[in-house]
Amino acid sequence: GEEPSNRTEDEFQWDKYLDGYLNSRGAEGAFGRPNLDDLPSQDRRLHTRIDLKEHLLWQLRLGEFDDEERNIGVFIIGNIDEDGLLSRDDSGEEAVASFAVECETTPAKVEEMLTRIQLFDPVGVASRDVRECLLVQARHFAPTNVLIHRILEPCYDDLQKMKFQQIA
Repeated sequence: GEEPSNRTEDEFQWDKYLDGYLNSRGAEGAFGRPNLDDLPSQDRRLHTRIDLKEHLLWQLRLGEFDDEERNIGVFIIGNIDEDGLLSRDDSGEEAVASFAVECETTPAKVEEMLTRIQLFDPVGVASRDVRECLLVQARHFAPTNVLIHRILEPCYDDLQKMKFQQIA
């Protein structure tokens, strides 16, 4: 004969309840974290930007910084755009000078904190442009590769325009 099933109707309903509960969590994904693939593109971008800033602020909190450095760091991180670059229209020294005025500190201290934040994960974050980001990454990940530095520093415009013959 057939063996009687050990499962009761109540257990099957419990299984369905759990399946429904887990499936209804959709946008949150495992461990209650949002599954970015399930979010509309605008929400996904916003969530990614917030996560990056939170991730950077977390690293700032963990690092050995004094109060002034933390204040500068919070200001810099607050001015990072969704691409991970500084969102100011200013460039170079002008951005550092304007940050210094707003943080009531010196441009040298802002530049020092900017350099330190650029080594946070992801390396190159808070750069003023893509070229600076690539240079920071090259210095960090390939400090002895002279060729990378020779291409990025004087030949960046040619690289951007894919003029590989001129670079060679």
